[in-house]
Amino acid sequence: MNWWRTSKQQLPKPDLGDGVHVSMEDLLACQKLAGLLALRPDPRNVGRRHGQYLSRMKGRGMEFSEVRVYQQGDDIRAIDWRITARTGKPHTKLYDEERERPIFILLDLNASMKFGASLYLKSAQACYLAAGLAWSAFSGGDRIGIVTATSSGLREVPARPRRQGLTAVLETIVESHQQLLQAPPEQTLGSSLASAAEHLRRHAHTGALIAVISDFQHMDDATRQGLSLLKRHNQVMTFQLYDPLEQQLADVCQHDLCISDGSNTGNLNLSNKTVQQNYRQFIEQRQRMRTDSLSQLSRHQYQINAAVSLEQQLQQHGQVSPPEGAS
Repeated sequence: MNWWRTSKQQLPKPDLGDGVHVSMEDLLACQKLAGLLALRPDPRNVGRRHGQYLSRMKGRGMEFSEVRVYQQGDDIRAIDWRITARTGKPHTKLYDEERERPIFILLDLNASMKFGASLYLKSAQACYLAAGLAWSAFSGGDRIGIVTATSSGLREVPARPRRQGLTAVLETIVESHQQLLQAPPEQTLGSSLASAAEHLRRHAHTGALIAVISDFQHMDDATRQGLSLLKRHNQVMTFQLYDPLEQQLADVCQHDLCISDGSNTGNLNLSNKTVQQNYRQFIEQRQRMRTDSLSQLSRHQYQINAAVSLEQQLQQHGQVSPPEGAS
C-alpha cells in the first residue's frame, strides 16, 4: 500500500475500514450508499412472484392501467359500468400486476482483487459496493442473494426477503473477504467468474437483476459465455474494479520490478523505454478487450476506482441504476 509515494505526499484516509480488512461494522455503515444505488426494475424483466414492482402483464393488481372494450375471458368484476352505460358497449378496467424482482450479487474475490496501492484493496472496495447494493435492495423491499467466487470455492446465499437476506449477504461478504486475505500466495485462482456465472444461471430466478462485481482480469471465452447466458433471462449490470497503478505502472515505476504470480517470479525492466511502451500498449489493449466484452454483455457498466471514496464516485455517477425499459 502506498509504496511509490514520497514522504511529503499526504496519504488519503479511507472513509470505511483500514483499506485492507472488511468488517461487519464497515458493511453496516454502507447503508448510506443505498440512496446512490437506487435500483429500478426493468418492467420487461420481472419475476413471476407477486411483489411491489409493476410489470407489463395486465391482471388484477392495485395500479390502474387502462379501460378497453370487454373481451372474452375478462373478469366481469372489473367491468366499468359507467363507461359501459355511456358507450353502450361493455368495457373493463385493466390493472398492472405487481411483481417481485430478486436481486443477486455476483462478487469476484479471487487473487487479482487483492491489490491496492493507494486507498483500498480492490477487493475491499468491491465488498463495500456489494454491501451498498444489498442495502439498496433492502430499502426497496427486494429479496437479495449473493454468490462469491473465492480461492476456496463458491459461496452462495439464495435470494431471501428483507432483513433475513440482508444479514446473510453481509455475513457472507465478510467471511469471503477473510478467505481471500488468508489464502496462501500460491493459491492464485480459485473458483472462476465463469463457474460462478454458470452456477447463478442455474439457480437464479428468471427476471432477476444481477450485479456482477469484478476486476475482470480473467475475462476469457468461458467467462463471456457464462455471463452472456446469464443475461438472456435476467437484467445484468457490471461493475469493473480497478486501481490506477495497474494502468500507470510504467509511468510511476521506471526501474526493474520483481513480479510474481505466487509460484513463479521474474523481472519487469521498466527502465527500458521499449519495455515501458510495450507495457502501456499491453495494458491499453487488455482494457479495450474487457470494455468491448462488457459492452456486449450489458449496457449498464460502471468503473469503480479503488483509490477514490466509493461515496464520492457514486455521487459523480449520479444515481447508479439500470434505466427502465432496458435489458
